[in-house]
Amino acid sequence: MHQSVMFDVVQLAVYWQVWFDDPHSLRLKYQVAVDNGLRGVGFWNLDCLDYHSENPLVMQQTGSMWDAVRDAMQSYAAAVDSTAST
Repeated sequence: MHQSVMFDVVQLAVYWQVWFDDPHSLRLKYQVAVDNGLRGVGFWNLDCLDYHSENPLVMQQTGSMWDAVRDAMQSYAAAVDSTAST
């Protein structure tokens, strides 16, 4: 079961799907990495986030994406620390 956001587009008899991540789907993916002891995650396009907007909602959304990364790395560090001490 996927958790990424997606939608279908049909235009001029052409069909395609658009998939993207949000903070929720990223947290789930990062947790899979932590749970499986993976040593990192990769990013495709970090420049797709809007770093220059002064719109409070956009600023919050961009921050939430990075919060998901920070939280995952903290979870990973905690998991590594707990296995190292056993």
